[in-house]
Amino acid sequence: MAVLSWWLGERAGHDFVADVAKASSIMSGLGAAVSAVVNVLNYRRAAQNTTAEPQDYGDRLAELVVKEVGSEIDLLGLAGSDYIEVDWTFNPRFSTAETRQKFIGDGHVPKATTPRGLSTLADDWRKHRPQLTVILGHKGAGKSTAAMLLTHQLLTGRTDREDAGPVPVLFRIGEWNPGHDLQAWIEDELVKHYDLPKTSGDRESDIAGRLLAGGHLVLVLDGFDEIAASRSQDALRALRQTLTTLPCPVVLTSRIEQFTEAMSAFGDRLGVTATVTLRPITQDKAELFLKSGHQDEGHWDAVIGQLRKDGSPIAQALTTPLMVFLCREAYKSEDDRPELDRLAQYKDRDAVEHDLISRFISSRYTRGTAAAKAQATASSRRSPGASDMAAISRKYDPADATRWLKFIAAHMDLLQTSQFEWWQLAETNPRRASEQVLLPVRLRLGRRGVVFGSVLGLMFGLMFGLTFGREIGPVAGLMAGPVVGSLTVLVYGLTTDTHTQSQLQTFTARQVLLGSRNTLIGLWLATGLMSGLMSGLMAGLEVGPVLGLVAGLVGVLMGVLMAGLAGALSREDWVRYRLTHFRLSRRESKLPRHLMDFLEDSHRLGVLRRVGAAYEFRHGALQRFLLDAPSISDEAPPSALKA
Repeated sequence: MAVLSWWLGERAGHDFVADVAKASSIMSGLGAAVSAVVNVLNYRRAAQNTTAEPQDYGDRLAELVVKEVGSEIDLLGLAGSDYIEVDWTFNPRFSTAETRQKFIGDGHVPKATTPRGLSTLADDWRKHRPQLTVILGHKGAGKSTAAMLLTHQLLTGRTDREDAGPVPVLFRIGEWNPGHDLQAWIEDELVKHYDLPKTSGDRESDIAGRLLAGGHLVLVLDGFDEIAASRSQDALRALRQTLTTLPCPVVLTSRIEQFTEAMSAFGDRLGVTATVTLRPITQDKAELFLKSGHQDEGHWDAVIGQLRKDGSPIAQALTTPLMVFLCREAYKSEDDRPELDRLAQYKDRDAVEHDLISRFISSRYTRGTAAAKAQATASSRRSPGASDMAAISRKYDPADATRWLKFIAAHMDLLQTSQFEWWQLAETNPRRASEQVLLPVRLRLGRRGVVFGSVLGLMFGLMFGLTFGREIGPVAGLMAGPVVGSLTVLVYGLTTDTHTQSQLQTFTARQVLLGSRNTLIGLWLATGLMSGLMSGLMAGLEVGPVLGLVAGLVGVLMGVLMAGLAGALSREDWVRYRLTHFRLSRRESKLPRHLMDFLEDSHRLGVLRRVGAAYEFRHGALQRFLLDAPSISDEAPPSALKA
């Protein structure tokens, strides 16, 4: 474009060097003015965030968390008749003397050994408010469920109390690297998942840091047992440091075996600790739950007969809420009535669990939307969340769905994570989301950006037209106004947090994906506009406004094409995702063509649960099953039956 402008200028007798210098001066002035305005606005916004009350952000954060957790509770069937309540008891082994005194008292006979349901856990926590609460249980005992229900109970009871108390927020601590600072990781998670403003590197100025420092949060850390055993000591030291420096109460969940081993090696106390243990599901409670499924009388006789046999594989498996729930889901149809001959063939507990998970996944992905709606209509009488099965957007063959889920499970295992994030699809090594991925979360093109950009664009358009009207004409000068205004809006939106506590929000995977795409396209267009403006100015100063306009349009096109090529070559996350997804879905059939629809539908069906913009399996047992199982069928796999 510069060569074209030089050639046109030579034909017209213009001094090309002088005109280029003039155009460059104009662009430099515009850029400096835009930067100055944005810096002033950033400074004002940072000052407003510094003076904002953390409690105001805390109240809005509470609204987001209760909505998010409440939705997961409904979709996973953790409310109403679809939920089998787990009992808990106080565990004095890892509890400190202070909490033993509160829970047990002065007598030698413990008063806290009577089992209590999880519905009472929030009331007991409010009564004692220990610095650290540890919830222990065996595999499938309902630890993550307990964390969600406790979070939801504390939040729903918060509005009915004058002293609202701190806001419980759920974190998947298994995603944290113990080699990094725990508090910094928590702050990053708050910014990423709930869009808390982060305007500086100063922890005392950022909202997340002030919420933690002021004790406005309850940190519910789910999944300590997911941390590698080799890093458990580092994790406990970091946890003790956090308990020492922050006034925030902490709730930690873990399997009994992993926590016991870690604490034995640690050999020190963490703080004022209360420990509770989740109890296995009793035979009577399992029978009552199975019979509440609206099936005909006698439907569950074969299962109950095996359940009453001490030591039978069925009796061993149906001691966790997950397996009791999966059993009712697997055999809830009259066409799937459990038969004694089949149930008696299971060789061990693992075989029962394997078959129940297989049947659960297969039953969830029906062969058409009509079948899904019929299933949802029957289930909606039992659970509000079950009606969402009617909202699935596409029909899925169980074999296809299983193949896709197997790839997702294998990809998560490769990256050593429990969460599936679309921007990790092209990765073979785990990494945090790049700034480009998280940029849409911070993108704000609100009214202030539009107003300031428009005013600035009009101002520069008038100045440009009046100053250089003699050489390129007032019309061409005024045309620069909208361009400058658009650039100002974009720069302001990309570099400034303009939202307040009332505008906090959570983002789904689809929203982040679309935001990443739109941001990248916006940057390409901005590059094209800048290229077009520069080309138009140079050509306009050389040969007049008409050819200058033509040169500007050509410059816009060339700028967009070059920016797009640069984005592809630089392996931007959205570009990499699209290329990888195309290969995996169209050429290798390892993923569905409409991946976001499938993830959202799997979430509605209760196979996946959503964690911010990521997804994870409703329980680690499903992921482990998919890693081991070659396929899903309506019949039990051969390994599940006795030889």
